[in-house]
Amino acid sequence: MIVRAYTDIVVETVTELPVDLPKSVSSLWSDVSDRIGVSANPEAKSLRFRLVEFSIGETVYKLITDRFDLTTFEVILLYAYRWQIELIIRFFKHTLNGIQVFPTSPRGVENFFLALFITALLQLYFKQQCLAEENMLPPSLQEILEARQEIQAQPSSTSSRPTAHLAIACFMTTVNHNLALFWKIPRHWLTTLADYLHRPFSRDVVTILNRRALSALPRSSIP
Repeated sequence: MIVRAYTDIVVETVTELPVDLPKSVSSLWSDVSDRIGVSANPEAKSLRFRLVEFSIGETVYKLITDRFDLTTFEVILLYAYRWQIELIIRFFKHTLNGIQVFPTSPRGVENFFLALFITALLQLYFKQQCLAEENMLPPSLQEILEARQEIQAQPSSTSSRPTAHLAIACFMTTVNHNLALFWKIPRHWLTTLADYLHRPFSRDVVTILNRRALSALPRSSIP
């Protein structure tokens, strides 16, 4: 957790921590300090926390966090990322005129579903990017038609279904496989993504997400 504290907060310093900033950003912030402290309030005397302070222009920032494993730069960067979420919420509230998340007005309901739709598109794009990292790309129509010739599919036993015809059954088998892999967001893939949001994004994370995407494919692609 990283939150912004009031500028008049009173802290008793326990340990001063080293400040190591990349050269590319060291000129952007001034008066940077990092320390472990306790509150001057007797009721919170036993609670230790970390206080990172810095200035941007004339604005002073004081960040409180319980993350002692991060560098000073990482604490500031995570707070900046968190602020981007606040900007998105402000966009929903003011630009899209959605003051409440679940309003009863038609405009509010429209804004809510637009937000869900945008989120789903971003998740789908991210999933496809992860698959592309391991050379798994959506097939072209020509590739689907060529693969259809090699698939041994069992026609549906229900004569009223289109897949009762062998050619259609083969085509749908190929199409369903690719739809599920590249154009569907399974629940377990989303759960895995949520579990890794707080971890560094690496090649291992891509592999784990792709493994989950492949395991979510139906055992049989025949409708």
